[in-house]
Amino acid sequence: MAYFFSVVSGPYIWSKVLFIFCFIVIAALFLCTLFTLLYQKFIYKKFISPSFDPSYKPKCTVIVPCKGNNVKNFEENLKSFLKLDYENYDVIFTVESEYDDAVKDIKKVISQNPDKAFLSIAGLSSSCGQKNYNLIAAVNKAKDSDVYVFADIDISPQPNWLSEIILPLSKKEIIVATGFRWLKAEKGTIGNQAHFYMNSFLYTLYSTASFFGGVGIWGGTMAIRREDFEELEVHKRWAETVVDDSSLSQLVKKKKKKSILVPTCITHTDDLIEKASDAVRWFERQMMFLKLYQRSLWVSAMPIILITFLTIIWLPLAVVLSFSTHYSFWQLAGGSSLLLLFGKLSSDMIYPFLGCKPNMVAFIFFQPVSLCLFLFSCIKTTFRRVIKWSGIKYYLSFRGKVIKLERMQ
Repeated sequence: MAYFFSVVSGPYIWSKVLFIFCFIVIAALFLCTLFTLLYQKFIYKKFISPSFDPSYKPKCTVIVPCKGNNVKNFEENLKSFLKLDYENYDVIFTVESEYDDAVKDIKKVISQNPDKAFLSIAGLSSSCGQKNYNLIAAVNKAKDSDVYVFADIDISPQPNWLSEIILPLSKKEIIVATGFRWLKAEKGTIGNQAHFYMNSFLYTLYSTASFFGGVGIWGGTMAIRREDFEELEVHKRWAETVVDDSSLSQLVKKKKKKSILVPTCITHTDDLIEKASDAVRWFERQMMFLKLYQRSLWVSAMPIILITFLTIIWLPLAVVLSFSTHYSFWQLAGGSSLLLLFGKLSSDMIYPFLGCKPNMVAFIFFQPVSLCLFLFSCIKTTFRRVIKWSGIKYYLSFRGKVIKLERMQ
């Protein structure tokens, strides 16, 4: 064993240190992914969920921000929010303008459910993210609710979704309950596979962070009691920031409160990004949110991400140099690159057990590319404080406040 390590880690102290670093990274990611599987399939259902009060049935308002109608299965998604197996709730669809393309379909759905569904016209934001502005406007119309539930329009929740997401709030120590989404990557395009890969990786991080750190919130499904929303002054923070979930996570962590991820509220969708460049921009935006609102985590992660990226792209160079110089592949630290690539692939093979299986041939074939695109997206955030999102360019301060915004459409 010692001889094997001596060979594959290279003859130099720096190469051995790099190999050990890579082993620790792979081991940590594997354990994180394995924990997510255990949490989703066993821990939550067996040990956590039974501790909640199933008789907890508060008045809920589900708030769904919309922009345009180009989301796949848009009208069906709208209708799904009105077919939930829960009696005491209503739904507010919120948009920025009455001229938004989504309004026609929303009004059609509302006309079929006039007592349960409502439309909120927020107007144009000038000081915060447009999504935040839409959410605040909707909250102002939901004063009589005990619980606010926020959801993205690109999901189609199952009938038990609302009951499951509010259940953890029956415990006072839990301030936010959150779900997640699972992408159905059935196509073999690199854009689809990269989006699936990045989203799956995020899910494992959210699951682990929520359980061990008590915070990890996804804006596509999150629930919070009205009294906690007001006590944390969430509306005030949203009114100056660019995103809802990361800024709420910041407040929860600052107040030393706790959130929980609810695996039974994972929704499935096949609305994936088609182009690899768009997948890079999407994940870059997620990392920008981390940088702005969870800076200590971002600062801790970036050196690891940079070293990992450089080590992986070093692999083909190590192969070429081993044939063109007197150094062997192992002497050139190629063993570290192989360990990262194949070690991460072994960890990633757990992803299909977390939800719908992707196109496995494409998933394995594009995995190295998806991994590099993921790492590249992270590195791109290093010197940036500008976010482009849904046709708006946001300029942000060091602490994540919106300084100004420019509409590009």
